[in-house]
Amino acid sequence: MKKRFLATVGLGCTFCLSPFAWSDDAPVQKITYDEHVKPIFREHCLSCHNAGDKSSGLALDTYGATLEGGSGGKVVQETNVDGSRLYALMAHTAQPKMPPEQSRLPDATLDIVKKWIEQGMPENSGSAIKKPKANASMLVTSAKGRPEGPPPMPEMVLKQPPLFTPKSAAIAAMAASPWAPVIAIGGQEQVVLYHSETGALLGVLPFPEGEPQSIRFSRDGQLVLVGGGRHSHSGYAVLYSLKTGERVTRVGDELDIVMEADISDDNKLIALGGPQKMVRVYSTATGERLFEMKKHTDWIYAVKFSPDGVLLATADRSNGLVVWEAQTGRLYLDLVGHKGEIRSLAWRPDSSALISASLDGKVKMWEMVEGKEIKSTDAHGGISAVAVCNDGTMVTTGKDAKVKVWDAAGNPVAELPPMSEAGLEVAITVDGKHVAAGDWLGNVTLWERANPANKRTLLANPPTLQMLIQAEQSQLEQVKVQSVAAANNFTSTQQQLEAIQKQSQEQEVAFNQTMSLLTSATQTVTTLRGEIDVQAKKMAEMEAALAEAKKVHAEKSALMATNEAMAKEMASKKEALEKERAATAAAMKPMVETAGQAKVAHEAAQAALAQTNARLEAAKTDLAKFEEYRASIAKKEADLKAQLDQVAQQVAAADLAAKAEKSSVDSMNEQVAKLQQQLAQIQQQMQEQAAKQKAAAELMTAKEKAAAELKAKLDTLQGEAAAASEQKALFEKAFK
Repeated sequence: MKKRFLATVGLGCTFCLSPFAWSDDAPVQKITYDEHVKPIFREHCLSCHNAGDKSSGLALDTYGATLEGGSGGKVVQETNVDGSRLYALMAHTAQPKMPPEQSRLPDATLDIVKKWIEQGMPENSGSAIKKPKANASMLVTSAKGRPEGPPPMPEMVLKQPPLFTPKSAAIAAMAASPWAPVIAIGGQEQVVLYHSETGALLGVLPFPEGEPQSIRFSRDGQLVLVGGGRHSHSGYAVLYSLKTGERVTRVGDELDIVMEADISDDNKLIALGGPQKMVRVYSTATGERLFEMKKHTDWIYAVKFSPDGVLLATADRSNGLVVWEAQTGRLYLDLVGHKGEIRSLAWRPDSSALISASLDGKVKMWEMVEGKEIKSTDAHGGISAVAVCNDGTMVTTGKDAKVKVWDAAGNPVAELPPMSEAGLEVAITVDGKHVAAGDWLGNVTLWERANPANKRTLLANPPTLQMLIQAEQSQLEQVKVQSVAAANNFTSTQQQLEAIQKQSQEQEVAFNQTMSLLTSATQTVTTLRGEIDVQAKKMAEMEAALAEAKKVHAEKSALMATNEAMAKEMASKKEALEKERAATAAAMKPMVETAGQAKVAHEAAQAALAQTNARLEAAKTDLAKFEEYRASIAKKEADLKAQLDQVAQQVAAADLAAKAEKSSVDSMNEQVAKLQQQLAQIQQQMQEQAAKQKAAAELMTAKEKAAAELKAKLDTLQGEAAAASEQKALFEKAFK
């Protein structure tokens, strides 16, 4: 066993249920062509289908001829009843029905032919029975990513466990569906399916091969792959349909238990490994072993296809970590870094990085281009399992009995409450909202991440349906007893209640009477109290008015006395001031006259000063304008002088240029004269050529036999004329 070596003996009573205690190794009656099928053909078919009379080119009188088929091709396909046309015709499910004009053959006879095909059509007692091929329809995978429609859920999976134990062995296998709320847990000879949100039992997949050591869901969530077997005896990988629980195929026939198995993204390959230190890859369609890889030096604990199906990673007990090309088995990367046995592998959803968990206490992340280690983190003092959901969130568990949650970059984000013993397996649901983990004691806990206190316990070997019915019946009996006691108690209570109700009614009558008297008395008291309040209010108002009047009278009397005293004092002051004012006026009269005269003189002086200042400012302004004008004149004179010098230089240069231009014009005149002579010659040539062309045209009209020669000559003349025209154009362009 990958994570423990505990025997199931002594764990408790086991219940082996015959409908589920089956195995692919159970004895099967061999059906052969010679002994069973040929007699049927002889009785019903050979009159038309024999070597001498091959109706439709088909003969069934020999084994080879039967396999060869007829003019329409093969009529039987080994292990594939649905693809065998011969069986369909005999079973009257296709036309033409065979044998013709006869009733359908008995079911027992048809079952012999059917089983013969299913067993691979053995020829005789010495022929081996071939394994049936997997149901191809179940292996069809949808487009990568979330499948269309509702996610696959168990619909027709039986809920009857083949085995029950009061206490489970250590948990060795666990997985979560990539798209549905389903958790799968490995027990003894079974895999149990639970709803991850409610904890409800969804179904049980029997695994009579032994103990499940690994569980994998296919990438589309349609299939469940279980790897396991019996220690030092046998190992297999079995593929199930999640919806129906039907076994799709079984691969591998190891001499020891399968530690781990995985299925590729397209459902075409199954890879497995174990104590034999070999990685073997099988076809899911045929069950054939395609290739094997030998590099590991110790037991292989982990086998994991990348989500895109390109790579396959494997790890062993001696810290070996290898990445292979999934389709060929060729070595891709040999990753070195761990110091202890590697127990678990996982991939990032985009297949860009591999995650490895080891008992050395390290969880490492490796990039897949050059195989470089991009992150290494300590956890648990030894890590037993790692799992990743579709958004990249990662969970781990290990020796410290804790479960840790990490983000996609490998940073810790949460820690769940510890389990009772060291953790062995862990899984996280598709939405990342629930985490499940199993420990050495066989306990499985399902937590809600947002509220870890909200947890459930899941059983790896749940009770059988009979046990559940028994428990429900026992509970029902207890409920019945409790119901009778409750009924008796209800009757007694009802009687007491009636007595209390009667007493209450009597008390209610007395209470109402008392309340009536109390109400009347209260009304009387209220009326009297109102009258008293009115009188008291009036008395209070009168007393307040009297007190206020007395206060105002006293204040006014005091104010009157004060005002009279002030009036007398002000009259005395007024008289003294009037006398003082008259004396002052008499003294100031001459001074006022003198001040008036001085004021007039001062104002005249101020006016004269202002006029002088104005004239001074005007003079300053005029002077400034003059200086500005003189500066502008000097500047203009300097500018004109500079311009005059520049013009003189330009005149001198112009004289030189004129002399040069005259020389150039004289030269050009000479060239023009020469060109005119050439032009005259060209014009003469053109006239001559025109005459020749005219003569040639007349000659061509007269002599058709010489047309080709004249045409060639014409082309020559036209070329010369074009050259002359071009030369003329150039001349005109140059001297235009």
